[in-house]
Amino acid sequence: RQSDWGLVTEAGRVGGEAVGQRAGIAIGEIIIDGVEAHLGTGFRTGRSAIEAMCRKVIALHKLHDPDNGVLLNVGEFNGGTRRNLYAGRCVARMDIRCVDMAAWERTKASIEAIAAANDLPGTTTTLKLQQHRPPMPWTPETRRMAELVRETGAAIGANIDTIATMGGSDANIIASQGVPTLCGLGPVGGAIMTRDEYIELPTLVERAALVAALAHKLGTGG
Repeated sequence: RQSDWGLVTEAGRVGGEAVGQRAGIAIGEIIIDGVEAHLGTGFRTGRSAIEAMCRKVIALHKLHDPDNGVLLNVGEFNGGTRRNLYAGRCVARMDIRCVDMAAWERTKASIEAIAAANDLPGTTTTLKLQQHRPPMPWTPETRRMAELVRETGAAIGANIDTIATMGGSDANIIASQGVPTLCGLGPVGGAIMTRDEYIELPTLVERAALVAALAHKLGTGG
């Protein structure tokens, strides 16, 4: 909170851009308890937690609305113990990204309503929801920093724009404390979080020079 500026060296975007705005990120877990029973003898009493969860996942994915700043994906899904038993429990985990707090509040309310819906009588649902990265907004200070990035990049022979993304980083946390923050100042790379993730080695030196110059200019008012 006592800092004047925040510079975060998360990887630069594929095109070399820095990042001046980020979405907020939340994680959610839905646990559904059904009634475990043998298919052959308990087909009248069994209640499948998997069936109930499938209904909720379909409803949740309808909240995915990139054009209005909401991304939602159920990326983990696990339930049941045997093929001939109604699943007694099913667990699904999701990642939610919202461009601002208004979008987050709307999405949060919709997720809670989906979790509360009695899709399959005899099952019970527990929802755990947490926003762990608040949105990082674009501000007048961000614009100033973006202009310095462009100027500094040009001085070292690089054309570096500053963009908004729906990804999140520790920059979100810094910005939430009222500190003007710029992210994506690390080496250029792509395919993040996959087996093919990479960085472009020549940009290591370029970005080190960029961060050093930015720190100097911001620290001296230059």
